[in-house]
Amino acid sequence: MKVGLDLIEIQRIRDALERYPRFRERCFTEAEREYCDSRANPAQHYAARFAGKEAVGKALGFGVARAFAWKDVEIAGRPKPSVRLSGRIEAWSERVGAGEIDLSNAAQITRAVVGGVPNEAVGLVMDLSDVAYLDSAGVRMLAELERRLGWRSQAFRVVAPEGSRTRKVLSIAGLDGLLVLDASVESASAGMKRSTDVG
Repeated sequence: MKVGLDLIEIQRIRDALERYPRFRERCFTEAEREYCDSRANPAQHYAARFAGKEAVGKALGFGVARAFAWKDVEIAGRPKPSVRLSGRIEAWSERVGAGEIDLSNAAQITRAVVGGVPNEAVGLVMDLSDVAYLDSAGVRMLAELERRLGWRSQAFRVVAPEGSRTRKVLSIAGLDGLLVLDASVESASAGMKRSTDVG
């Protein structure tokens, strides 16, 4: 599973919508524009779709902004938006065997992970080895998971290989002192086994 995360300020999108008349047409499909413009706060909905497009591109390893392929990713529908790919991104997705794309926000992911851990679980290993990009929303999610699961499981471990971008981000954010970081799933599993044997 690959994860792409993105966070954007609504005001930044509001400013772009006001300053650049063609921004809507260049970055959003007709269906997206129709939906966003029908809402009481269009900028909020444009921002959510813009962040969703970025996150999809990151998860697929395809630079949406660099390739200027904004309209190749359409975020449509309610209450939970779905992702429709077209053009170059659709071709790339098929080439890399991406499979199903699920669009969620960090709060939904956190609830799903916390809710998916049974009460009798002795621990949780979150493998971030293949995560190429981790932004502030992802960092907050990990801190929240530690807060909510650490006391219960006695062993919440995060796999972030030495020298990886993910490890660097966690270190800069100061989470390397809060989270138990392991270089591999094997070392995380061994560490968890030791902690449960002692407990």
